[in-house]
Amino acid sequence: DQYFEINFLANETYANFSGKSLNGSMKIDSSGFMKIDVFDTKFEFKGLNSLNSNDTTQINNINLRFIGNNIQTLDDKFQNVDFYLLKNNKITTFDNINITSNSFNIKPTKENEKAYISYNNTNNLYKVRGSYEINDKNNLISNFINYNFGYFFSDLNIQWVGFNELKDLEGKIQFKIKDFESKTSLSDSVFLRALKILNLNSMIGNLTNDSNLISSNLIIDRAEGNLYIGKNRALITKPIKLETAEAKMNWSGDILKDKNGLLEELNLDLEMRLKVSENIPWYAAIFGGIPALAGGLVFENIIDERLDDVSTFRFDVTGSINNPEIVRLDR
Repeated sequence: DQYFEINFLANETYANFSGKSLNGSMKIDSSGFMKIDVFDTKFEFKGLNSLNSNDTTQINNINLRFIGNNIQTLDDKFQNVDFYLLKNNKITTFDNINITSNSFNIKPTKENEKAYISYNNTNNLYKVRGSYEINDKNNLISNFINYNFGYFFSDLNIQWVGFNELKDLEGKIQFKIKDFESKTSLSDSVFLRALKILNLNSMIGNLTNDSNLISSNLIIDRAEGNLYIGKNRALITKPIKLETAEAKMNWSGDILKDKNGLLEELNLDLEMRLKVSENIPWYAAIFGGIPALAGGLVFENIIDERLDDVSTFRFDVTGSINNPEIVRLDR
């Protein structure tokens, strides 16, 4: 029960389609540029899993604009979708992105700079800009990657070389994340290894006889902060606040890059607020390295929400990412 009308003209081709589950139009001009308008439509595919198709990655020479309104998928409802897609054998770019849905919201940055995602396969260069908000209550993202999170927000403008190494990372990031959990062993996680800053076990070894790093899932209740990454260093411009179920931490400082453009030399300060008791099992691991987020600690309780001298431990963190030197300042 689907209706199509297709018109082939000298300089363009256009089509209209209507039916119970698919409505819209398509126009292709003489240059090959395609504009697709879709509305009141239901697609029977499951979100991001469709990106796993090997066939889609092999298609080149795409130049289109996609506009959508009231689009229903199996796991989400998109009120508005608008983006340009340019793909050839050198570059893939989603440009001027505006998306509003129950789970995804992508729009220009706070400075009203357009949102885009770009990859240049010639020099392995990634670029991302825009304001991105994801409510992952339906596990749309966790089904696609090895991490769970309930909420993610970032206003950013960054670029880097290489997916795992994050070489020559530059730009600015404002972020907030809630209910994060790694679904892989920390020692085997490529993402966590790439972003690793330090092992908190060595920092708090003076408080417990347990010095073993437990290979458990990394769980973070909440983390937020602002970063600026320049050519030579990454600076925490607004303290990174990280919270687990039983502890709160504040990170400040910067990380210098090495001659290869990788984050390396630590110059960080940490305030960690907790209620200390005997024989606490310390489960420590690192979540972030742009430039630092530490998590996975199990404590007894938080006394209250304010950081104060009574319940706060302070540390100076220097050395390198692989070999941090950690000194407690308030013995």
